[in-house]
Amino acid sequence: MAARIIPITIQRSNEASSTASEKSASPPAPPSTASSTEMAANSRAAPISLVRNRSIEDFNEQVVNMLDDVEKRVEQLRESASNLEAEKEQILDMLNSVSLNTELLRLGQGKYSLKFSIAQIFTTYA
Repeated sequence: MAARIIPITIQRSNEASSTASEKSASPPAPPSTASSTEMAANSRAAPISLVRNRSIEDFNEQVVNMLDDVEKRVEQLRESASNLEAEKEQILDMLNSVSLNTELLRLGQGKYSLKFSIAQIFTTYA
């Protein structure tokens, strides 16, 4: 299947053509002559200042130290998480034990009430 090429012509409106002629008449000022207020108006606000006022080696050393601190903190958090997990398991075991003891106590109470009912029956009919 052969590709079909469709020619397209673009027409400009009168306003666009007049602004285009004005732009060609006065060339834009070079960036070196732009004022600092114009440059400040066009710049974006950054949340972090990324200005480096030391050597690359000092900057790299600072980044490595920061990463070491982060790694230590992550290790501490992992240890805390494992301790919390162990504590959670202990609490769950205690809850299961209490639940089991409660069920045994309830069954034991049923046994005593059954003996009491049997004793009442024998005394009533005796």
